[in-house]
Amino acid sequence: SFFTSFTPTILFKQQEAMISIPRTTSPVMSDTSVKRKSLLNKFLTKTYFMIDACPPDIGGWSHGGTSFQILDTNRFENECLPKYFNHNKWSSFVRQLNFYGFQKLRGEPDLQMHTSSVRFAHEYFRKGQPELLSKIKRSTSQKPDTIEGSQIETMQRQIEILQKQVRYLEKTMDEKVEQARMSVTQGYKAHIRNLEISYGSTLNAIAQHLSGNNIHNSLVSSPVDTSQLVSYIRSNQDT
Repeated sequence: SFFTSFTPTILFKQQEAMISIPRTTSPVMSDTSVKRKSLLNKFLTKTYFMIDACPPDIGGWSHGGTSFQILDTNRFENECLPKYFNHNKWSSFVRQLNFYGFQKLRGEPDLQMHTSSVRFAHEYFRKGQPELLSKIKRSTSQKPDTIEGSQIETMQRQIEILQKQVRYLEKTMDEKVEQARMSVTQGYKAHIRNLEISYGSTLNAIAQHLSGNNIHNSLVSSPVDTSQLVSYIRSNQDT
């Protein structure tokens, strides 16, 4: 409904106004830096309140509020992300977390119960302490060791899919080649049979035409010498 779709946005603006984020008064900071800082805080505050309001069966705070976990990434990207961001792409959300220095916690026992669960942590991302968000800095470049988690898993799945497609194409190609070979072989055999039938019919017709002559007995009783048959026909045409 109309009110349901706009509730998260209104709630976010109300909650954002409650956060006391220190602002610099240094005249050295340019307008560009202020805008960049505003954008940074906007993403972090949206993420903060999204986790705070996340349904417990999808995700929420963990480790006493020192980290957050997503138990169902599919539902999270379809039900939670669109309420706070203009997209529903899990990979984009994770990429932004990596830019802000969040670490993915892997191999923890309680996460093994959920096949698509994941947990992130940052020293300044704490439950009940939104004022710490201003201390989280966005890195200018992504370090190699931050390219992990869902990105690597996604690439691995894509490789597996491509490998399956290659195997399927190879199998299909072998089947097509075999079918083509059999078709050519059967066509060739049919063509030979037709030639044999046509050749036999021609001999029978000639034998009937030449009935009463000496060559008729040779056509019926023994294999035909084609050269002799042609010579005989020509000699009869001359006479």
